[in-house]
Amino acid sequence: MENAYCKLIPALSSQFEGYIIVTNNTARKYIIPVEKSVIEIWEHLGFKAEVFGSIEKSHMGAKNPDAKGFKARHMEYIIRVWRNET
Repeated sequence: MENAYCKLIPALSSQFEGYIIVTNNTARKYIIPVEKSVIEIWEHLGFKAEVFGSIEKSHMGAKNPDAKGFKARHMEYIIRVWRNET
């Protein structure tokens, strides 16, 4: 992801503001914190980033659309990324 973002940065203006939608996932009873990784990457690249909003979703990718267990619950995050260079 970081390489993709690095290639995108030259096209962004000094007053850039954008939003990225990511979904955390679960694997082997652990939550994969995708939103934290995305925020860390953008901050490392010199931008500001924060969670703008979130919502819990169920049965994303589950074989059973009625599944409600741990593996069926996922948090979707809207991440705001910006820089204000003057």
